[in-house]
Amino acid sequence: MRNPFNSLKPLISNPLISKPHITVKILLLMLLFVVPLNVISILSSLEFFRYYAAQVETGLKNITDVYINTLDYHTERADLYLYEMLNNSQECAILERQGVLPYEYENAKYQCYNILSAQMEQEEVISGYFLIPKRTGDCIMTLDGTLGNGPEIKEYITGTKECDNLWHVVQLGDECVLLRTASEKNFYYGAVISLTSQQKEIEELGNYSSQRVSFTEGLPDTERNRIQALSKSRRMNLVLTMDVSRSECYKGISFWNRILIAFTFIFILAVPVIYTYMKKLIVRPLNRLNQGFCEIESGNRHYTVEDKAETREFQDAYDSFNRMVGSMESLRLDNIEKELDKKKLELDNLKLQIRPHFLLNTFNLMYYLLRSPDGTGEVRKLILYLSDYFRYLFRSDRDVELFDKELTLIEGYVEVAKIRYPNGLDISYDIDPEVRLIRVPPLLIHNFVENVVKHALSVGKCVHILLTAHYEEGWVQFEISDDGNGMSQEQVRKINERLWEQEETDHMGIRNAIRRIEYLYGPAARVRVRSQTEEGTTFTITFPYELEVEEE
Repeated sequence: MRNPFNSLKPLISNPLISKPHITVKILLLMLLFVVPLNVISILSSLEFFRYYAAQVETGLKNITDVYINTLDYHTERADLYLYEMLNNSQECAILERQGVLPYEYENAKYQCYNILSAQMEQEEVISGYFLIPKRTGDCIMTLDGTLGNGPEIKEYITGTKECDNLWHVVQLGDECVLLRTASEKNFYYGAVISLTSQQKEIEELGNYSSQRVSFTEGLPDTERNRIQALSKSRRMNLVLTMDVSRSECYKGISFWNRILIAFTFIFILAVPVIYTYMKKLIVRPLNRLNQGFCEIESGNRHYTVEDKAETREFQDAYDSFNRMVGSMESLRLDNIEKELDKKKLELDNLKLQIRPHFLLNTFNLMYYLLRSPDGTGEVRKLILYLSDYFRYLFRSDRDVELFDKELTLIEGYVEVAKIRYPNGLDISYDIDPEVRLIRVPPLLIHNFVENVVKHALSVGKCVHILLTAHYEEGWVQFEISDDGNGMSQEQVRKINERLWEQEETDHMGIRNAIRRIEYLYGPAARVRVRSQTEEGTTFTITFPYELEVEEE
């Protein structure tokens, strides 16, 4: 029967006219028009942030450059001063001389202290000087008030073995100092600068509470969330670094700039929201309608759309779909009734075609036997067989009967056929027990056996027939094979491809049997024939069947 809903398939899916989804088009439109503008705005905002950060970094860099240059200047002056003192001071000459009287040594030591103290009064950055004669190891040191841990500094100077004539950053307790220890003639000497006080002084110049100042020997680590500026000394292994928090710096951006930046990011975040809303407003109702068509195609004939649409247009579409389903269901029922009536008429017509065909063959055989002198007994067998035949055929109005009963009828028919051809027929059976419980149309397999007797048997030749029937996983397969005359390839092609014309009379019984199988079991049923001339023919009948054991 033709499915009245097949006309809906082009509306549901057609691989030949594949189109992109509407969701893809909506997304592409948003990517083409909304996203580029927002991306440009974001890039502009990022560029503004980079420009603002560069301005802050430049300000910090100016401070670090000034202070690192100041340190370079004062450390150079301190190095020159100490060098001149060691080479031109009479007191230093006395301190390093051998055999000096104690009071002369002490007096020279005192004078050196006074000289260093007088120099300290003129210093703005240097926090202290020291001088240590190698001969005695006495430490002559003068410190200003910025260093509160003089004993620790003195202990470090006298205890260190490091004397490379370079300035180093040293952490002494809570105090960070820049210290140089040098060796000249018979003296250790050097200067010290309080970096802690320098840090505090630099921090007072900044405008940010999160700013940090550090002195390091080498480049410090960078942090992505901080703006950093640094300056390297031209004469020391010293780096002055200032950094501030980016978030605190960006607080200086004007209110309107921040509003513009905020809206830019809001627009970007709004893209998926807009996309989701468009899907809810347009795509979801369309998918709902498409789902309805798919449900109808899959066999759910009573499916209706119960959802409430967000818009009036789609609600009207939902209502129209539901009305269409109701109309199509009514049309389907009408078509089913018409198809059933047509099918019943065709099946009845096929039965009427089969019965006279068989009766004609039987009466011809009866006429032949009555002419034979010893044919009376055989005629009796034939009459008894006809009685069983008609009892089987007309016992009820059902379209199918147990195959076990038809098998009995086939066995009786073979015995009658042997009357006409005494040594010309031999039949073997290979029947699964389950197949005996399967219901088939009356005379379905009988017609194929009868076809062999009619077309394959001849005087002086024995034809062997093999009837097999198997049941496996919901499928039944019958095979009727013979080693008779066979069929031409043209006849095989006509049967397999159903190319016969209505007015043709060849193999009428087989053709009607094939049509009955296709009517009863649908397109899944298959009837195929294989044949070679003078070698034999095999008919294979396959159809689906759910086995149920029924009591007769």
